[in-house]
Amino acid sequence: MVIEFAFVTPVLLLIMLSCMDLGRLILAYQKTQVTANTIGDLVSRAEPSENTETGICSSLAAANFALRPFVLQGTDSISVSSITIEGQGGGAVTVVRDWQASVSGSGGSCTVVQSEQSLAAVPMGLVTDLEENETDNIIYTQVNFVHEAWFWSFLDTDPAHPILRQSIHKPRVAPLSSIASG
Repeated sequence: MVIEFAFVTPVLLLIMLSCMDLGRLILAYQKTQVTANTIGDLVSRAEPSENTETGICSSLAAANFALRPFVLQGTDSISVSSITIEGQGGGAVTVVRDWQASVSGSGGSCTVVQSEQSLAAVPMGLVTDLEENETDNIIYTQVNFVHEAWFWSFLDTDPAHPILRQSIHKPRVAPLSSIASG
């Protein structure tokens, strides 16, 4: 009886700890998607007059609450952008990032950049059917998070599992293609 218990116990512990690690990885995937959706939704609800650097940074600060029990560390980052898509006719579009706000790492400060920078491609998952001279504005949120495995870290040469989650929202009231002063 003792010998069987000695053989079975390590296997049961291995299975139990592996399940805990896998559960945390699944939770990290879910939390990063919820964070991307929450930040995109908060920013897209703003009135154009409320779309200030302070307001955007306050929305990004909410990411710390949405991401719990995980925290941003090292190269982890969250960014939210306003993207204007202009139809060129014949299915062709021009994609321009109007502004971008981001926060990275633990205790990272919020950085807001107002620019009109052409992007090479439409963000993944976005379908456009704009006619010529027709424009559309979206709020694009991206969460980059690296999950560190607890249990398998001693076996794995690289226990880090990068997670990228994206969210696309339409502004609720009016296009948010510029940042208001104040």
